[in-house]
Amino acid sequence: MARVMSAPSDPFPDSLLDELRESGDPRGDELIAYLGDQEHDVERLLALLEALVRVDGIDDLAKLALSADARVRCEAFLLESARLPPWYDAHLIRAGVVMFSRHTFSAFVVLGCASLPACYCWRHEAEILGKTARLRDDVPRRIPETAQMVLDVMCEGGLAAGAHGLGPGVRAARKIRLMHACIRYLQRRPVEPGAVASFARSGSFFAPYLRSHAEFAAASSRGEPMPINQEQLAATHLTFSCLMLAGYAAIGVRLRTDEQRAYLHAWNVVGFLLGMDARILSRLDSQTNAQRLLAAVMRRNRAPSEEGPLLERALLDYMRRNLRKLAPVLYALGANRWPKLVTSCLIERETAAVLELELSVLDRSLRIPLWAGLRTLGWLENLAPTQRFAELLFMWLSRRMWDWRGARGAGLRSAAPTPERARPRAPVLPPDLSEAWGVGR
Repeated sequence: MARVMSAPSDPFPDSLLDELRESGDPRGDELIAYLGDQEHDVERLLALLEALVRVDGIDDLAKLALSADARVRCEAFLLESARLPPWYDAHLIRAGVVMFSRHTFSAFVVLGCASLPACYCWRHEAEILGKTARLRDDVPRRIPETAQMVLDVMCEGGLAAGAHGLGPGVRAARKIRLMHACIRYLQRRPVEPGAVASFARSGSFFAPYLRSHAEFAAASSRGEPMPINQEQLAATHLTFSCLMLAGYAAIGVRLRTDEQRAYLHAWNVVGFLLGMDARILSRLDSQTNAQRLLAAVMRRNRAPSEEGPLLERALLDYMRRNLRKLAPVLYALGANRWPKLVTSCLIERETAAVLELELSVLDRSLRIPLWAGLRTLGWLENLAPTQRFAELLFMWLSRRMWDWRGARGAGLRSAAPTPERARPRAPVLPPDLSEAWGVGR
């Protein structure tokens, strides 16, 4: 097949994305590789990595079995990975928080029916996400953690880092960055086949990412890209930034250019905290450029996989179960179809095909009034007299799809994915959003 040549003015040429596909996070990878070189026993290494990801601050390192040099390295990484970028703009962050607070509940709809499905249509991303069915078999916890991360980032003080401590968004980003580095390391540290099966049965959080020597050799011969590489990081970043803004527009919510810029700035800060390549972040200063990168990522990565459709079905089943529990009458009358129908309206046809999202004749008939109703709500959000009323209706819908909870008066916290077994099974609204919308537990 002839290679598609990028235009000279393209801010994201294939040559750059090819390079990023083979790049990880140098600082995070260096730390985890050092710890791996120091600990040759795989079982003890997995336990150490799990404990490290649970660390909330430097003081917690005292609980880990680390050498003096390892502790110094970990302290340096924790400090560096919580440092905000020099281009951080507090006014833009505040503007993004204000915008999100007005459209929080419509964001839940976009997240579940547009952003997350996009992650599943990229073959290599879906293969990592679905490793040993970790997401598919633990959906009641894993999917809400993603929504919680978005709430942690976009809440009041979510991206703060100063004398009063770290915001929940900063802490979440640091944990995720460490997890990514751990997964990259384990995917490239082959072990004996018997060890893979043994650790998989152990219940270790990171065990599913271990590969045997044969699996590692096969992946290398196929020319698989580095797991969770910089291109994948950029792609995932777009699902929470560019695709969220595109989803707002699709349902009829009109955001001003300055509001879009503020929202993108917040997620660019998150990208910096996650160790994203500066060459990408510096060019994501507008929705136009973000959409250009999204188009390139889709062209290069959207492809069928075994895991993609399974992950999408698990996501739809999660929302259906919540609807059945919280709106049983409507569920019996056809609300069980809502997640799939809304998703079919918000994703591209090519994405729907890759995810094997098929609609029956009845589905297509029901989709027309449902989509018209959502578009009407979105349009009403643009009018000052009806904005809050429309968002309250989105609140009703999103709560039944996501089963989120209020947390009025609760302290800010991070619910980023961690190996801890006691995790919330539902997203929890931060205090500022709970207060603004009068939502208790």
